[in-house]
Amino acid sequence: MKKRIVNLLLIVLVSFGARAQNFTHRLPLPKVDSTGYYNVYLPLELFAVCNPNYSDIRIYPVGSKEQVPYMVQLSTDTYLKKVPVSHPVTYTVVEENARYTEIEIPVFQKYDEGQLAFYTTEKWTNNPNIKIIVGNEDGVYKEVNVDTLPKGEGFYIAHHLIYGKSSLKFKIEGSVAKRPAIKTLLNYSLENDPTAYHQIQAKWKTSEGENSHSSIVEATLPHSAPLSMVKFEFTNPLPFQRDCSLTLTSGNNQGSIFNKKTERAYYVNIGSNPVLIETENHFANAFSLLINNNDDAPLQIKSIEALAPKLFITLRLEAGINYELKCGDPDLKKPKYDIEYNSDVRTVGTLTINTPPEAIVESSAEKTRKNLLLWGALGLCIIVMGGMAFSMIKKA
Repeated sequence: MKKRIVNLLLIVLVSFGARAQNFTHRLPLPKVDSTGYYNVYLPLELFAVCNPNYSDIRIYPVGSKEQVPYMVQLSTDTYLKKVPVSHPVTYTVVEENARYTEIEIPVFQKYDEGQLAFYTTEKWTNNPNIKIIVGNEDGVYKEVNVDTLPKGEGFYIAHHLIYGKSSLKFKIEGSVAKRPAIKTLLNYSLENDPTAYHQIQAKWKTSEGENSHSSIVEATLPHSAPLSMVKFEFTNPLPFQRDCSLTLTSGNNQGSIFNKKTERAYYVNIGSNPVLIETENHFANAFSLLINNNDDAPLQIKSIEALAPKLFITLRLEAGINYELKCGDPDLKKPKYDIEYNSDVRTVGTLTINTPPEAIVESSAEKTRKNLLLWGALGLCIIVMGGMAFSMIKKA
């Protein structure tokens, strides 16, 4: 009899100690017509209500408490595209001995992704007697291979780490009769396509730094999100070169679920317009940019935009079944499902949810039911413990 009472007490204590899941938001998933694994892209607003590591996300069939295993991922697609950027030719020098032509252009961005195109006045064909030599303002030169542009309009140089601090120099060696005359120069830079990301518009204010040679741009976002890049666009005309530091901040403002403030800094050089600063998917809801202007006029901000990767989950959906995602419980730990260890999941389709998650509002009847269960469990626990205590006193 005593053993049964002890077992009953343990059951009651476990039941009483078991913590109910306190989800704050739900998101209906699209119903599918065919059973299989799907990639489901989630809306940007989900970042504002779920934990930074997405540990509180749970998927259930509607009306069921049985969890559906899933794998959460951030989109890593870069969707690189060519972006043309024109460069003015600073000067051209033709030596009297006809040894080389030298062209200098300002550096507005790194040249390690993409190509530089030289459009010539006459049709270009590769000539082994013509050498293209690339250098920088430090006097470091090296010969590079070139390829012919379509239709023979000129030639282009595939980027190697050939960028200088402020300018690039190109020597075109060969006889005068063979050297091409450069008409225009164009840089084709490979950049991340912003359409591959969530685009978040920031609000900002600008102030003077600790001294008159610097300025500070403070920007805030509507809510926290993992930021892949921050994009600044300026009204100032090029060229300009400024050293700056970008500091990302996450705190308990603007809807962030962080309990404490954390920061991460990036040190970069501004030399393009607009400028994209990569930020390693760091969660943030605010950031500041400290710009060293030296003796130049401050840069004027035209727009600020944060780019967040798209969040998606991979899971198996049964045809004709309604599912919902629940989240918003800051104390839930990340679940462990077997699907996370299966790198060869073959999906049958992709779904995209554009509607934001809706808040879960408990009815008064549901709240009353939970309170009755809580007080009932507590009362039963007191009765059982009191009975055991009385039995021990009586025997004594």
